[in-house]
Amino acid sequence: MIKVNKVSTPEGVIQALAIREQVFVDERGGRFEDEVDEFEQVSEHFIAHDEDGTFCGSARWRFAEMGIRLEKFAVLAKFRGCGVGKAMSVAVLEDIQCNPNTAGFPIYLFASEEAVPLYQTLGFNKKEESIIKNQQKHFLMIKE
Repeated sequence: MIKVNKVSTPEGVIQALAIREQVFVDERGGRFEDEVDEFEQVSEHFIAHDEDGTFCGSARWRFAEMGIRLEKFAVLAKFRGCGVGKAMSVAVLEDIQCNPNTAGFPIYLFASEEAVPLYQTLGFNKKEESIIKNQQKHFLMIKE
């Protein structure tokens, strides 16, 4: 069973960054400088772990130009297809719903092609707008 915890310490943020580095830099050939940005300190970070306590994923949300943006979802390779992405998405959405400062803001994300079906099951609608990130097309999705 996958458990997701909100990060509340600098050490937790460092662990989330380490997961992102493994996925986006080591595995996919991105640059670490592209994974760390000016929003680290103003984002709400989450870490997923399995029943043995092994870290397996990370994610974050923040207030952004279009509303509330879910981003930086990373799942370690050996845990893909095990429900980590969905568990993190549900935990992030629950956290947003419990935050009184988020009321009325649209919730959105940019999803890779393979992640679109997951987010559709969570009430996100795929839009035509897209961006290229890590040499991969990501589609704008808005929670309806």
